[in-house]
Amino acid sequence: MNLYLLTKSASVTPGIKVFYVVLILIGLLAIVASIFNWDWYFNSGRTRRICNLFGRTAARIIQVIVGLFLIGLSIYIILNT
Repeated sequence: MNLYLLTKSASVTPGIKVFYVVLILIGLLAIVASIFNWDWYFNSGRTRRICNLFGRTAARIIQVIVGLFLIGLSIYIILNT
């Protein structure tokens, strides 16, 4: 990902907007999975590592923060470019 996508002078093509919409959906998935404490989500890949390192409750909080960050950054980029 290039930095020019984060500047106001760059034009965002429709393909790039789709990418940011997908990031918003991934952020929503992380938040919903944390709220409902889905086992399939927290027993997979990197999320399992976070659970092993910090515990399940902390992993849920981290996932909410990551989800909010993804959503906020994506919306900011879509609206300001």
